[in-house]
Amino acid sequence: MKATLKDFEVEQFLDLFLAALVMRNKTTIWVKRERAHEERQRMHALYTFVCARFDALPKDKNTDQVYAMVKLRNHLGPGLIGSFDELLDSIRRKMTTIIDLNFPYCESYSIELHRVTAKCWLEQADPELRKLAEDAADAYMAPLRERATQTPA
Repeated sequence: MKATLKDFEVEQFLDLFLAALVMRNKTTIWVKRERAHEERQRMHALYTFVCARFDALPKDKNTDQVYAMVKLRNHLGPGLIGSFDELLDSIRRKMTTIIDLNFPYCESYSIELHRVTAKCWLEQADPELRKLAEDAADAYMAPLRERATQTPA
């Protein structure tokens, strides 16, 4: 059964989200070194986007969609110390499919997904779920674009 915006699981969203990142030429997620701070900013932007999308939902109807978005929001949120452990754990669990970890030091996660496959996944997805994943990928990439457009003082 094809997942829709009303009944998707977090893992289905993450597959589409990672595919959308690949389509935006983002194929590495840094977890150590100086670039990890930028990734945490992106993860926070992703979480903020999902929270805003959740807040905009009408809560009196579409209870299945509200529940799915609550699960997603809670899964993507930072932990008590500000780390995004659940999100990173979910990405790491995909290492047998589309993520390549740089063992033993694991400074980054490489998204090993061809653009053709990523495009196919997105095209076959429910249009509303695809839009959510693509908008989330845009939100994830926004801190990088904002920094690139800032002019030094």
